[in-house]
Amino acid sequence: MAGDRDTRGPKSRWPDLVQFVFVVCLTVLFLLLAVSMQRHHFLRGELYKQSHPYSQ
Repeated sequence: MAGDRDTRGPKSRWPDLVQFVFVVCLTVLFLLLAVSMQRHHFLRGELYKQSHPYSQ
């Protein structure tokens, strides 16, 4: 069955090194996104307050 297929070994579609590098790159991208959001005060809604000054 398709669900019983082992993802490791010679029949693997991606080698272990490629999987590792992909996961590391994805993690770094999410980390950079989080740092950027924090630096631009995204979670405090300052951009929303600037673009909607009469919302309060």
